[in-house]
Amino acid sequence: ELLSHPHLFLGNVPPNLKISMEKRIEFAAKLKQRYYPDSSPSMANNLGYVHMMSDRVFWHGLHRTILARAARSRARTFV
Repeated sequence: ELLSHPHLFLGNVPPNLKISMEKRIEFAAKLKQRYYPDSSPSMANNLGYVHMMSDRVFWHGLHRTILARAARSRARTFV
């Protein structure tokens, strides 16, 4: 089935990573396994998608903050 294929998750692997397509597919498969361990994505089963997007929103902000602190501050940053 199309929805169980890891290619569906390729859009969530950052495009600026300098990795091969095989490695991208491997990361996409890990995302699918993490957020849909015993099922496939569907409209009726969208909780995995909600969790993945909420994790993405949280980590994106944290990552940007850390990068900004590292680039513009001499003080140590604790996470």
